[in-house]
Amino acid sequence: LFISLLLAVLMVFSSCDGGESEITTEPEIIETEAPEAPPVYITKDGATEYKLIRSDKTSQAVTDAFLRLRTAINEKYGVKIDVGDDFVMPNKEPHAYEIAVGSVDREESPKALEGVGFNDSVIAFIGNRLFLTGNSDEAVIRAVDLFIEKYLTEGDLTVSSSLRVVEKAEYAKAGLTIGGVPISDYVIVYGSSYRDAAAEVANRLGILTGAIIPTQNEKEAPAEHEIAIGAASRATATSKGTDDFKIEVKGDDIHITALNKTAVEMACSRFCKLLSTEKTAYELSDLALDYVLPASRDYVNDIESLPLHWELEFQPPEWMLDYDEKYAASMDADGRLMS
Repeated sequence: LFISLLLAVLMVFSSCDGGESEITTEPEIIETEAPEAPPVYITKDGATEYKLIRSDKTSQAVTDAFLRLRTAINEKYGVKIDVGDDFVMPNKEPHAYEIAVGSVDREESPKALEGVGFNDSVIAFIGNRLFLTGNSDEAVIRAVDLFIEKYLTEGDLTVSSSLRVVEKAEYAKAGLTIGGVPISDYVIVYGSSYRDAAAEVANRLGILTGAIIPTQNEKEAPAEHEIAIGAASRATATSKGTDDFKIEVKGDDIHITALNKTAVEMACSRFCKLLSTEKTAYELSDLALDYVLPASRDYVNDIESLPLHWELEFQPPEWMLDYDEKYAASMDADGRLMS
């Protein structure tokens, strides 16, 4: 029983390597600001006309950053800044002065993200709105933290009316190509049950390469280069076992299929791993895989042969992957319970 439990711990804490970009110790920060641009007062004499907004679809991590920003502004400048989401009633206008965290339903929001990589952070003042944003949650959170660190100074909170700051991320696989085609030219197409899986694959590849890869439902018009995930209109699943899957190449497209959702997610996890080697140029044939779940005696000896579908949802910190630490903790009668 103990060996089985220890094995389960090792399996759960297995992860997809190489999918993270890193920010350098001193990240490259590109700041554009016209010298003659007048300052904008976000707060003045202990009051503010600004409202702090976010999308109602933001993740908990971005919501936490949003609330952290509200607290920092209120405590630093003695104000009570209003907060809300980006919803506007029909035939109504949004609040005139806003600080937007993440992508919001405002016409200036896409402009703030023009020309930046997937994991780059942006602080930009456009019109009457200040945007703290990025294409990933990680980038948005860094934008919030950078703004708190750099702009919440003594006196009133002010920014330049032409402010644009971009904190550049490093990408381990910038310029990645598949079959001679840049990864940014691909579209991830998903079947109705696989929207979240498609979004996570786009997120992983974006962090890896910097590319912003669009996703779309299989009911939309076909794209020139597709990575199709569980899209029955593109390919029929032909795996023999319920835990088997296929990554197939058909023309210029890649099709990820299996007989059930768990196996499709396992295939997505393995697809990310196939693109995580040191190469930056892959042939389509490099990614083809007909996976058959091995017998337990085989994957016990080679845990890498067992892709795990929850790798798409959870990447453990390095300390969780240390075998010696887990083994020592499991032998310590006074230690914590792990499951």
